[in-house]
Amino acid sequence: MQDAERDADLMRSLDLLWSADERPAPGPRPGLSVAKIVRTAIGVADSEGLTKLSMQRVAGELGYTAMSLYRHVPGKSQLVAVMADVASGPPPELSDTDAWRQRVEAWVDGLWEVYRRHPWLVEVQLKSPPVGPNGLAWIEALLRAVRGTGLGHDEVLGLAMFMFSAVRDLARLADDLVPMGLGYPQILEKIVDGDRFPMLAELATAMPAAADGSDGDGEVRPVVGFGIRLLLDGVESYVRDKG
Repeated sequence: MQDAERDADLMRSLDLLWSADERPAPGPRPGLSVAKIVRTAIGVADSEGLTKLSMQRVAGELGYTAMSLYRHVPGKSQLVAVMADVASGPPPELSDTDAWRQRVEAWVDGLWEVYRRHPWLVEVQLKSPPVGPNGLAWIEALLRAVRGTGLGHDEVLGLAMFMFSAVRDLARLADDLVPMGLGYPQILEKIVDGDRFPMLAELATAMPAAADGSDGDGEVRPVVGFGIRLLLDGVESYVRDKG
């Protein structure tokens, strides 16, 4: 996509994100709105996945023609951008009385739950940093959580981008692991040659098996917590050395 085309697409998405709700469109049947279209589209994506989403599919659910939807939403790309922001919802309320690490961990927990409720979110192509009201609210909440740590503005923003990406990618991994049918330790035990991969063989023996061997969330969620704790340890050490 050329720069001018990409910018035009972003501006159309911005228009919907910030003025999407009850703006009437010309023509009959005024009951249709961007909000209703987006809610229906999220329902389709939640139940059938993003690949099944189309303007025609959403129109059919609503009892309208696809052309009726285009009076409210320019195209699927803009619809998905608004869907992602609406589905994200607002961030969790973070207590000002908690330590900054507790607030960050609560933020991570909240974001993880968003991706688990709406697995299709990890498939949405990111064309820019968050620009919708909910996306910006998530960044604002994280920035507020880490204020006073001693990090500079650019460092805080870098931390926010890294954490967004880490949670998103690990949520994708949790989804991808489910069809495997076996936990990673069991798979390693079946395929790893101890002479060729001695460390992996040792790991397979030491790692606990998943409870039922089919829950990607159960396998990956502890990795998220472990990684975030190490990251925050590093932030504390970095700030100490910096000061």
